[in-house]
Amino acid sequence: MMLIPYVLPMLLQTHVRGLFVVQEQFDPTEFAKLVEQSGIIPKKLIADYSTDYEEAAEYQGASIFRDVQLPWIIVIFKSVPREIRGTALHEIAHLADHMTCNSENRARFIEHVYMTFSDDLDVRLARQ
Repeated sequence: MMLIPYVLPMLLQTHVRGLFVVQEQFDPTEFAKLVEQSGIIPKKLIADYSTDYEEAAEYQGASIFRDVQLPWIIVIFKSVPREIRGTALHEIAHLADHMTCNSENRARFIEHVYMTFSDDLDVRLARQ
């Protein structure tokens, strides 16, 4: 089983749900396919999210936040697990700035999202 690409739906109890999309490199067609397969982003909004994705072409990752009521996406363009984790943490911190209203909630959001993502990555690596 290949580790990458993959999509991880985040169905959080206390926050709006979202997605992690992990790709080896920027690939808009693959991104749209993974997002659609997840079932988290309404089909009518995939084009809008894809437009935001296009702006991330020159980066190692990005957080796509449209509105507090809509799902968010963190996209990572890496294939080495340590680099995937580092980029994920960086993008989660950016996303937390939009998703939370105080430092305590921000810390809890970052912890919860990162640990959920990291635990899933551990399971995927163990299956390889």
